[in-house]
Amino acid sequence: TLLSYQQSLVDMLKERKEDLRKKQEANNDEMKEAEDRRKGIKEAEDKIIADRAAAAKELEDEYAKTKKEYEKAWGKGADLSPRTLALASANEGRMAAEAAEKQQAEAQQKAKEQEEKAKAFQRQARKAAGGGDTKGSGKDSRKGSSKSSPEPSKKKSAASKGKAKESSSDSEASDDSAVLARVLARGDG
Repeated sequence: TLLSYQQSLVDMLKERKEDLRKKQEANNDEMKEAEDRRKGIKEAEDKIIADRAAAAKELEDEYAKTKKEYEKAWGKGADLSPRTLALASANEGRMAAEAAEKQQAEAQQKAKEQEEKAKAFQRQARKAAGGGDTKGSGKDSRKGSSKSSPEPSKKKSAASKGKAKESSSDSEASDDSAVLARVLARGDG
């Protein structure tokens, strides 16, 4: 019985030793995990700090560049606070938009004027041609009518000449319409 008692004590000691070893390993694992977590947190914090520093440096560089540009444009004595720079930038954008709008309005006005000139020229050309006949069809119809009845054609040509003279005297300002009227009058005569 003494031997069995000693054996049970030895077994119990072995079990306790094994439990202690397992607990020690578990503690070591937890400590390692905690250390890894601390390292990860520190690395993340360092990265955030570095990112903020880089962003601040980038803003500083951009501010310095903008300040240099505006000092070049306005002189060194100008108030170059960030608010002033932002207002100046917005003002430049607004002025550019207004200039583009003005150019577009001028282009539309010029196009309208050109269209009105073209319409006026066409009206004068129609008046000079004798009431709306086109050049080709007017000449063809006049040639045909002169062969069949010579007297009415002479009356038409005299009337056309009178209209052409009136048209050219009414529009002295438009050289093109006067030239066209003379050419049409010669074609009728």
